[in-house]
Amino acid sequence: MSQGEIDTKTTYHRKLEVAWSPANGLQGFTFRTMQWNILAQGFVPLDEFVHCPSQLLCVNRRCSQIVDEVHRFDPDVFCLQEADIHDRILKSLNEEEDVYRAVFSPKAGSPCLGVPGNMGPDGVAIIYRSDRYSLTESTEISLDERGDRCALLCILRPKDATFASSVPSIFVISVHLKAKVKFSEVRLRQGKFLMDTLSKIFETYAANSFIPPLFICGDFNAEPDEPVINLMRTFSCSTSKMWTLKSAYGELNSGNEPEFTTWKIRDSKRIGHKECCHTIDYIWYTDRLAKLLNVWSIPTREEIGPLALPSKIFPSDHMNLVADFFLPHSTPESIQS
Repeated sequence: MSQGEIDTKTTYHRKLEVAWSPANGLQGFTFRTMQWNILAQGFVPLDEFVHCPSQLLCVNRRCSQIVDEVHRFDPDVFCLQEADIHDRILKSLNEEEDVYRAVFSPKAGSPCLGVPGNMGPDGVAIIYRSDRYSLTESTEISLDERGDRCALLCILRPKDATFASSVPSIFVISVHLKAKVKFSEVRLRQGKFLMDTLSKIFETYAANSFIPPLFICGDFNAEPDEPVINLMRTFSCSTSKMWTLKSAYGELNSGNEPEFTTWKIRDSKRIGHKECCHTIDYIWYTDRLAKLLNVWSIPTREEIGPLALPSKIFPSDHMNLVADFFLPHSTPESIQS
């Protein structure tokens, strides 16, 4: 895994921000997750980014940059949204070492399909290292009555026998909620669908001695003060007090999310001239079952520069979020101090 700080000519400065260190003798293992809306390749031909022409966003270049970010942070699992080149990413990742596996859920009625030269529908994906974890189960979770949009749940099992004996299952979800400010109520309904379904799934574990940790990674298209984000913060499961959620980046900063996770300047007939710089991406985790160790900082506006995202050195209009968690071998109470 990466150590210290990353500061090269081919990427942005990312600082390791430490939240907690386990006490001497506390047994457990580290789980690293990455969240990233990678920008669908199908949107690139629209050429809407004012300062980043589509020539800089060709699929081979972007795929290489995305793979570089994966190698740089070496996550155990990473969740993608607007994924339509995940197969290419997977192929590139496995050229050196055939250990990555992917699960994909396409978006029904993907807008990418309406763009000439598209690469198929975009959707949500979860990619994990199969040398560290095996896939026990994957399922789509409907976010509305019709099932037009789904979140993706993967249940992973550590391959290390010591880890698996104490944490036999880890729940990971990739989700992408409805875009645009006016759809706040839609996002709230989608969030309720997701959490109601999870509560029902959790009920099956309530009588077990083991309660699985949960990580929800996604582009919620919602700023921190929106109702759906409050829903996530206040979620609790009636069958277990252990299922409560916190935001990794918010937890490190006393409840305050980063200034932004996406920053884009676009201009087109479709949307007009519009600059967006706000926080809409999150990593949620069950704080009573996992302890946040650290996150990698989001670059400042000054570090990115006035041209915003994407750029010649970064392939998406969203930053990737990366966080490390400690999963204890002993009882969950051991990480509450």
